[in-house]
Amino acid sequence: MLDTSRSRPVRAPLLVIVGLVAALLATVIPVQVAGAAAGPRPAFQMPFPCNTSWRLNAWGHSPALDIVREPQNQTGGSPVLASAGGTVRQAGFDSGAGNYVLVNHGGGWHTVYIHLRDVPLVRAGQTVSTGTTLGYIGQSGNNASSDHLHYEQLVDADGDGHLQWGIPGGEDVAVVFDGVTYTGSNGEWRNVVSRNCGASPPAPDPPTPPDLYYVDTFANASVYASPTSTAATGTLYGGTNYVFCKVWGREIRDPAGNYNHWWLKTDPDVGPANQYVSAYYLARWGNDVANDNSGTVIPNC
Repeated sequence: MLDTSRSRPVRAPLLVIVGLVAALLATVIPVQVAGAAAGPRPAFQMPFPCNTSWRLNAWGHSPALDIVREPQNQTGGSPVLASAGGTVRQAGFDSGAGNYVLVNHGGGWHTVYIHLRDVPLVRAGQTVSTGTTLGYIGQSGNNASSDHLHYEQLVDADGDGHLQWGIPGGEDVAVVFDGVTYTGSNGEWRNVVSRNCGASPPAPDPPTPPDLYYVDTFANASVYASPTSTAATGTLYGGTNYVFCKVWGREIRDPAGNYNHWWLKTDPDVGPANQYVSAYYLARWGNDVANDNSGTVIPNC
């Protein structure tokens, strides 16, 4: 589920790390991409502790980078730090990406940190500083066979808030660390030293955060202010989303006879927060069922 204006989980597409197009030029500030001007590029640092050395590989999916530590046998379990200050837009799990964190740095700029070893140390809505610990390097997700960090710097290219990451032709741009650009098909850079030297502890939890239940929805869906309302207030994009709880309401039914009376409270991608989407759109369950992706029954509001 993609957050267009607030800190909330984004849609997590099925990540297939394959060859991307040749590197996009991203050294001019402000950046102009697909007709949308981004704000000034943040002063991105490597997402690792100060004075540690790393090997950066573009492989076949430049401008994204896969990064391992020098020496490589020290990669697994190394801390992953925020490259710049911002707000966590999503911290979750995807079948391809594994555990990951997406950070919104403002001005259309984002970074994503993929294949983390464990559940992220931060959650959507938290403010992080340069050097805040987000998690640890691992190989979670179907697209990782060894410990490494898949890392991208991104610009919301068309300004629609619908950020595409981790896929060929996504909105990632050439990576810049400490003012140096690392890009190019099959490029490799050895013993690059991190200057992320203002490390801070993991960000504290936001005040009394609600429990989140992650669900897959099969299509974009209208959301409503209540489970009985018929006036749409926004849109929830298809993909992996979070919801808070469920309420019984009006029936949604299709011509094939599929239906659901449950409505799920969520923060949509378009429109105000705390709206309701029909459980009809859940990809994994049937009529009048409202479970999360793990099969847990979503509690009543």
